[in-house]
Amino acid sequence: MPGRGLGVGWLALVAASVVVAAALFPAGVAASAPPETVFPQQDAPGEGVTNNTTVRHERPENISESGDSEQVARWLTGRLGDRFAGSTVQLSQGEYEQARALPGDEYDDRLEQYVDVAGDTADESDDETADQFRNAQRTQRKYVRTVESYERTYRQYRETKRRGNESAARRHVRRLERRAANVSRLNESLTRSHGRLGNLTGIDTTPARSRLTNVTTNVTARQTEVREETFVRTRLRVSNVGPSPASPLDPLVLRGRLVRADGTPVADRPVRLRVGNRSLVVRTDSTGVFEDSFRPVALPAGTSTQRVAYVPRDAAPFLGANDTVRVSVRQVTPNLTRTGRRWPGRCSPRRRGRCGPARTHRP
Repeated sequence: MPGRGLGVGWLALVAASVVVAAALFPAGVAASAPPETVFPQQDAPGEGVTNNTTVRHERPENISESGDSEQVARWLTGRLGDRFAGSTVQLSQGEYEQARALPGDEYDDRLEQYVDVAGDTADESDDETADQFRNAQRTQRKYVRTVESYERTYRQYRETKRRGNESAARRHVRRLERRAANVSRLNESLTRSHGRLGNLTGIDTTPARSRLTNVTTNVTARQTEVREETFVRTRLRVSNVGPSPASPLDPLVLRGRLVRADGTPVADRPVRLRVGNRSLVVRTDSTGVFEDSFRPVALPAGTSTQRVAYVPRDAAPFLGANDTVRVSVRQVTPNLTRTGRRWPGRCSPRRRGRCGPARTHRP
């Protein structure tokens, strides 16, 4: 990635640190470190997570007066990798503050140095590598915050459950549902980022991804248990009873039935449905049946399949359910009617009621 300059003094300093590391730990001498590592082939003593593999000896004669840019870039890649490694280890141990801090300010400093050094290398992929390091940093910090938020909310749920406040406990479980979904989503994104970093740099990201997967699996398993002990599953069946096609002038009529998983009706209560991006509240009868109409102004013209979802209130004892329904919608040209008495500025007391006849405009 040629085209950017680099201060000779700084590069020589970093290069010298590589030589010092080699002198402190010559070939055949193992560096003491925690048993796990994410990036073993990049580790060097003095920073991040290391392992008990032999540290390479860097030959001083291979480092020019201005520094070997590619060698220093590799060293900085290892340091960035060390911080990801440490973050995943700390996260797996529940040390959230440290897990956030490792890919924090010092990581930013190393990444800035990497960008500077990459300007003097011949590798055109260094720009992409820097972008991936940034993306992985943002996603990992957000992932740690989300897992920590899930754990905090889980403790609140257990406390309200212990006190016997079932309504508050159910509200906490709804929050847990949303946080668990975010944990899974962020894990997928972070796993992809680590995979791309491995492909670009050659570092082994498999242990890091395994730890992240284990954390996500634990959250998912716990959430399944909490969900099952808190909520009752439901089933929803919906049909379109016309008209066909519907329009804003001829509202769509939906009829359906909401029951528990065992077939018992969810009876005599208001329930909230979502059709597309439109919400409506209907009331079930003693058999769980409901019927209501709404103007399909937000649905696309033509025939389509729409998802109808039952969205329980946070304190409700039920899980949501959904069904699909075929609808046909036609566009209509609206009529804009103006009446004298309601037209602003045309019928004021000063005009003494001289408003004129109503007018109809067809845009």
